[in-house]
Amino acid sequence: MDPKDLKLRTLLIDIGDKLSNNDRVMLGFLLTDDVPRRDLDSVTRDSRTSMNIIWDTLIERGKITPDNIDYLIIRLEKIRRMDLVRQLKQYSLTSKFENPVEKPRTSSDLFTRIDP
Repeated sequence: MDPKDLKLRTLLIDIGDKLSNNDRVMLGFLLTDDVPRRDLDSVTRDSRTSMNIIWDTLIERGKITPDNIDYLIIRLEKIRRMDLVRQLKQYSLTSKFENPVEKPRTSSDLFTRIDP
């Protein structure tokens, strides 16, 4: 597993642990278009059920990626969990500066003139 994926999933587990049952119900309501009803029901009915079912679905559907968590930030803002929003925004800032992707150099780059 990619280190960025692992870091995101670890963060999501932490966020899931911090959600109250009421938070789960409100978040579930906001996710009805993107997560199957049976998964939402299992998570909202029993607070002991892991939120990983929800996170996995959102990742599979491309709603959450290691480089883009805006979807989740917006929904957590709507349920007024600003502490979790701050946590996600901090992750977003740090992940942009870790392991920057370098553009592979081509032979044409070698002969590009740069004027001072």
